[in-house]
Amino acid sequence: MESAAAKIRVLLLDSHEWVRSALRNLLQERGHDVVGATGDLAEGRALAARLTPDIVLMEAQFPAGCAIEACRAIRKAAPATRVVFLTSATDAMLRLEGILAGADGYLHKDARMEELAHILAGVARGTTAIDADTIQILRASATANGIVPAAAQPGFGADIDELTPQERKILPLIAEGMTNKQIGETLGLSHKTVKNHLSSVFQKLQVTRRAQLAAIVATARRS
Repeated sequence: MESAAAKIRVLLLDSHEWVRSALRNLLQERGHDVVGATGDLAEGRALAARLTPDIVLMEAQFPAGCAIEACRAIRKAAPATRVVFLTSATDAMLRLEGILAGADGYLHKDARMEELAHILAGVARGTTAIDADTIQILRASATANGIVPAAAQPGFGADIDELTPQERKILPLIAEGMTNKQIGETLGLSHKTVKNHLSSVFQKLQVTRRAQLAAIVATARRS
């Protein structure tokens, strides 16, 4: 069981009652606090704004309503809350749109509980939850279609070429889900230097989330 210091406050949004019940039981068994659970997106948005959970774990494709828009609204109402989508879909644009809407990543519904627990703990610490499946889908789509989120999405107009050589070295490490400490150890940089580089990258690429940087790296046009 997770220690009390590692307890995560989670809000569950899924249209299937049995999924909500199973996730609630599994998370509570690990000592986490499930602050709410609903199958209604509008109610979920209201709960997120009122409860400000650490993480919203939500279904990516609701039968009624748009989960992408709900994610965007949740991030606006509760900026400190992180969003992780659960999905069984392999639609590259759906995943890309979710990440650019502010989600911290995707997790396949077939993931084992150990993987789910590990990813939620990482997201709570500030890392991304872009699984290998999502990275593969985004890269395949980029190869086939030349998707460039920085050019295709409003507010993501900066070019990666504007980054310094050191800043460009950091991007693939972000895509791998590394923490600032791990990036520093890999590149031989201090924690403060990594933090300063990341702040510059965020500003130049006009993003606010590490997952958005990872998505840009995964779908960047090959030269």
